[in-house]
Amino acid sequence: MNIRNVSLALILAAVCVPSQATDTEEQQEFDSPLILKASEVLSAETRNGEHHEVREEIVNDGFMNTYVIDSPFGTFEAYGSSMLRTRINEIGALAELDGLSKTKVFMEAAAQSAVRAVTAPVSAAATIVTNPIGTVTGLPGGLARMFNRQKRKVEGAVATTASAAKSATGADDSGEEASIAEQAGEGAVDLGKSLMGTTRAERRWAKKLGTDPYTSNETLRKGIADVAVVDSSGYFLAELAVPIGGIVDLVVDVNEAIWERDAYELRQMNLVKLQDMGVAEEEATAFLDNVAISPTIQTLIINGLGLLETTAGRDAFLRQATLAEDEAESRFYLQSLAMIAWLNQEGENVAAITVHGPVSIAVDTGGNRVAMLPVDHLTWNPTTVEAVGLWPAQDPDVPSDGRVYISGDISALARSHLEQAGWSARSKIARDFFTYLSSQESDEP
Repeated sequence: MNIRNVSLALILAAVCVPSQATDTEEQQEFDSPLILKASEVLSAETRNGEHHEVREEIVNDGFMNTYVIDSPFGTFEAYGSSMLRTRINEIGALAELDGLSKTKVFMEAAAQSAVRAVTAPVSAAATIVTNPIGTVTGLPGGLARMFNRQKRKVEGAVATTASAAKSATGADDSGEEASIAEQAGEGAVDLGKSLMGTTRAERRWAKKLGTDPYTSNETLRKGIADVAVVDSSGYFLAELAVPIGGIVDLVVDVNEAIWERDAYELRQMNLVKLQDMGVAEEEATAFLDNVAISPTIQTLIINGLGLLETTAGRDAFLRQATLAEDEAESRFYLQSLAMIAWLNQEGENVAAITVHGPVSIAVDTGGNRVAMLPVDHLTWNPTTVEAVGLWPAQDPDVPSDGRVYISGDISALARSHLEQAGWSARSKIARDFFTYLSSQESDEP
């Protein structure tokens, strides 16, 4: 796999795993809310591992599944299959840290530390939640909230730079709007407050464990921070061979940048990349100042846009992604871009990207359209109706192809309505991602 293919692999690693077929939905005006079973939609290895167990009941909000994961280190809630995989990998990292904190070499390193001895860093982090449903931060309303917030049609299929900057910095609707430069300054302050504590030692440990140094998992960040304090000299890290996995399996220049550079260095690197793509400085700044999009996801999105060198509309996609208000939304945009990059690299030349609300549509040279929906299980509900209503109408007199690519599953009712609107639905696309990636051979030495 050459560097270009590996870079694509890194982006696609963020795409959610597909779910298996579920019970047939009732044929009615709208689908009933779904309660799925982990035993029916997840593999045995995903459901139960040495250090985790996914609860049987899975709630679907019409787009994404919400999973609850029990572990010795706390109870975690994961919104979407992508986050589920991330959290399971992080639980494995927590287990490694917990085991390491009990070893002789760690005790010796702690005793030699000039700061303080931490004999059980993971245990000290305690349980993240006691009643997880509805309490974990970062999940204020899921994708339904994003679709409802953006159901108004964006003129020209893009958000204005001012709107993007306003959303990114949380400016209210009253009074005069602050200038983009002023709002960017406020965002930079927030960025510093939220990421100042991610030290080089912590990033080094994140790399060793194969995890995101800017993860929203506070339990893992606490465990890594405690170990990093003890291992300030790097001795402990060098002496112990910690099993690695997750994103570290796809080590490329992007991953190395995330692990080796601090947040400000990443920001500068990404700013230069955006400017090289021809993105206006104000638009680039608005995107990079959005603290709802972690430095990791920012870097991956920018890398993905770089893979689409000849595709028009990259700036429109970036402006729409700047509207993300939480981690779930930023992941949605990253996964949408991953699907477009995969489509382009499979040979369906993506000539342009158009955005319609939060949905990105890839358009090939023949005018064929593919709407990207990186969701676990799409149902037909009022929010879906509003979202599809923003898409361009299919002209029966024009010989073009309108398709919808869905990462996971789709209800029979949703498929029927999409077909009536001129869109054919192809589900379980995530399987094709990984089949494609596994077929690539490395060109690296």
